[in-house]
Amino acid sequence: MSNFKLIKKDIDISIFNTELNKYLENNRWGGTRAERVSVQRNTKNIMLRNNFLKNPEAYSTKEELTIALANSENNVLEKYNYKHFQKTYKYLEDFADEKKSQLSTVMIVSLDAKEKVYPHIDFGDYYKKRDRYHIPIKTKGSINICDGEVQEYKEGEMWWFNNKKTHEAYNDSHEERIHIIFDILPKRRSLIKKTVDFLYKKIALNIN
Repeated sequence: MSNFKLIKKDIDISIFNTELNKYLENNRWGGTRAERVSVQRNTKNIMLRNNFLKNPEAYSTKEELTIALANSENNVLEKYNYKHFQKTYKYLEDFADEKKSQLSTVMIVSLDAKEKVYPHIDFGDYYKKRDRYHIPIKTKGSINICDGEVQEYKEGEMWWFNNKKTHEAYNDSHEERIHIIFDILPKRRSLIKKTVDFLYKKIALNIN
């Protein structure tokens, strides 16, 4: 399948579930993603690293804020909730290093039983430069569709998929579905971007 790629399997997900369960003993799932993005309205989330804006109050509607986030300067919060998810961070950072990439947004997302994520495309400069991955840590029926292709994710697997095309997901079970969802930025692309930015600044200085 061109829009899905199995990256790893037989991952020891106990380390992720242990940290998550301990976190939930004194904390709750968040709803910021569901509130901001209507296609995600059946989900809950815990953010570990997140693309952010310096002045979010400048945007009057959720739609304007979503567009601004997708096209922002791609600053990413460092080590959010780190003390609760140190082993999770370590695993993801090691994987990013293995891929010669930089870890970007990281979130743990719960999709309600018998619910779905509605069809959408992840648009904007942020997503153009990054690859998205899922690690299912609790699922009994994670059905994912991308550009007409259908793929089932199983616990302990890691999947890349093409989030630049129309995609959706179904939780075809009577229990919540929990995935770690994260993005990585290939360092090659990061270097190219820095070089282009430098050249633009140099040209602008010469013009002025």
